[in-house]
Amino acid sequence: MPPYDTIIELKARLREQFPTAHSGQGNAPTPQVTTGVPVLDEHLLTRGMLVELVDSPMGGGALMLSECLRHVSKRGDYAALIDAIDQWDPQSMALPDLNFLLWVRCTQTSQVLTAADLLLRDGNLPLLWIDFSLCSIRQLRQIPNSVWFRLRALGHQSRVTCIILSPGKLVGCADLSGEIRFSPSIAALNQLRSELLPHVSLHITRKRLYAPRSDMDEEHRLHA
Repeated sequence: MPPYDTIIELKARLREQFPTAHSGQGNAPTPQVTTGVPVLDEHLLTRGMLVELVDSPMGGGALMLSECLRHVSKRGDYAALIDAIDQWDPQSMALPDLNFLLWVRCTQTSQVLTAADLLLRDGNLPLLWIDFSLCSIRQLRQIPNSVWFRLRALGHQSRVTCIILSPGKLVGCADLSGEIRFSPSIAALNQLRSELLPHVSLHITRKRLYAPRSDMDEEHRLHA
């Protein structure tokens, strides 16, 4: 096997010899992701991020989820929803919007994690929601931290943005973590679901700079 210095020199020569083929690697900005939810979009999500949203007792996460899925379908994109306990209500969306959604209905945590692993590896659906919001937080905290690190790594590699809706803090390695706050007045509860979205806010508890690993990063890692 050639030494690391030889590998780095070879890659450098290939970039010089074929500049067009390598012009986009490591330098191209990561595409941004818009969800249609203003309190989430203001934090400039990018492809491949792992996001955890801790839901409020009043269920503001369901409003954010529905609005995001509607927004994605309106621009002709596709998304996936892994429903952890098969409780999501498809009637919250118009029938045409459902044509752009892959709905994975689960009854066990192990099914959720298997489905997430497959969809993140596949990479054909750029946006994935995992809805744990109605699950037992005690049960979810039995999931090893290594599982979240693996899912984050898969998303970074495939450029699939994964948003986890949870009942409590779970994913310590998330690129962006926030707590959903939703306290509508009694009068507001008579409004349509779409009209309740302005009552939802997001308190960010963690935000780390995420950028895809470039060839140069890999060279430094090997050289080290």
